[in-house]
Amino acid sequence: MTDSALQQFATALAAVDDPAQRERMIARAKMLAMNAVPEEKFEAPVRTLGEYLDTPIPVPPSLVWPTICVRGEITVTLGRAGKGKTTLNLNRIMAWAAGKPLFPAFMNKDNQVYLNPSGPLKTLIVENEGNAGMFHQKMGVLLAKGKMKDSPDRDAVRENLLVYGDGGYSGLKLDDEIGLNSVRSACERWEPDIVFIEPFRGLWKGEENSSTDMAIVVDNLQALATDYQCAVILSHHERKSGVGDDGEKMSAGRGSTVLEGAAAVMENFESAVAGEFRELSWSKARYLQPPTTVRMKYGEESGWYEHIADDRLEQLIMEHLQKFDESLTKKELMEVSDEKEARVREALNQLVDNNRIVRMKGERNEYHYRMRTTDEESNGGLSL
Repeated sequence: MTDSALQQFATALAAVDDPAQRERMIARAKMLAMNAVPEEKFEAPVRTLGEYLDTPIPVPPSLVWPTICVRGEITVTLGRAGKGKTTLNLNRIMAWAAGKPLFPAFMNKDNQVYLNPSGPLKTLIVENEGNAGMFHQKMGVLLAKGKMKDSPDRDAVRENLLVYGDGGYSGLKLDDEIGLNSVRSACERWEPDIVFIEPFRGLWKGEENSSTDMAIVVDNLQALATDYQCAVILSHHERKSGVGDDGEKMSAGRGSTVLEGAAAVMENFESAVAGEFRELSWSKARYLQPPTTVRMKYGEESGWYEHIADDRLEQLIMEHLQKFDESLTKKELMEVSDEKEARVREALNQLVDNNRIVRMKGERNEYHYRMRTTDEESNGGLSL
C-alpha cells in the first residue's frame, strides 16, 4: 500500500466517531489485505536437505576470538554485584576500541591471543545504573591511566566508544516500545559493532523469575543484534550460590533460565584466593572452544585489571613443597594455597609433566607430591 492510500485510510478512520465502527473498518481492511496476499506466501518454509545445503548461508562473523562476541548473538557476563564485572567489560571494550586484546599474554599453546578483536570495534554503552557523574569520572580515569596512558590509540578509543544518555540511571526499559526504539535508532545511526548493556535486570519492567516477561526483552535484544548485525554483551547478576538449580555455572544468572538458552556465550566472573584475584571463565560457547580460565588482579590506581600468568600457582606449590619435609596431597595443597581443585590439579599435572616435582601413590590410592631430590634430577626426574 502506498503512503497516499494509507493516508486516505487514516483520514477515513479519523472521520468515524463510533469506536465500534472504527474497529469494524480496521478488521475489514485486514481481511481484504489477507485476501490480496498470494497463496504461496502462506506456504511453510520447508526445503529438502539438498536444497538447503545448496543455498549459501553466511557464518556469523566473529568480532572477538574465539567467537566470544559474534555479530547477531548475545554474550552474557555473570557475576555477583560489586565484584567488578562492569569494570572488566569497560576495560576490554576500551582495549577492543583500539583494536587490541585486553591481555596480550593470554594465549593458547599455538600463541593465538585470546579475547583478541578482529580490528578496532565500535561499542555503544547503555549504562542504566548509578550516578552519571561517577560513570563520567570512571571513564575518564580508564582513558587516562593503565593501558591507555600515553597510548597512541586514545583518539581511536574516544571515537569508537559511544555512551547512551549521560551514563547514569535513565529509567530506560527495553520491554517498552519507546525505550527499545530509542536504542534501535541509536544503532541505526551509529552502527556499533557491540552494544554493551549494564545491568540487564534494570532494563525491563517485568518479573525477574517470569519466563514470559524475560522472553520479551531477550527476544527484543536478539532482534536488535540480528537486525543491526552487532553483538550484544549483557552484564547480569548471578545467584548467591554461583550455580543454578541444576548445579551448572551457566545457569547461575538470577531469574528465569530463558537467558541462558538464548545466549551464544555465558561467562562467569568471580573472586579467587580470598578475594585477592578475579577469574573469568566460560560455561557456554555456541561456536568455538572457549579460552581457559584467566586470572587477573585489579589495579586500584589505574582502574585496569592486570593478567596473572598461570605459572604463579605452580611457583606457589613448589614453595610449599620446599617448605615441608614430607610430601603433600592435592587436598593439602588446596588448603595452603586457598585455590580450587581444578586449578591445583592442572598445576600439579603441569609440574609433574615438566619433571619439576614427583608424584607418588600413597595410602588409599591417594597421590602425594614432593620436590625432586638431587639424585632424581640427575636421573631425568625418575624416582629410584
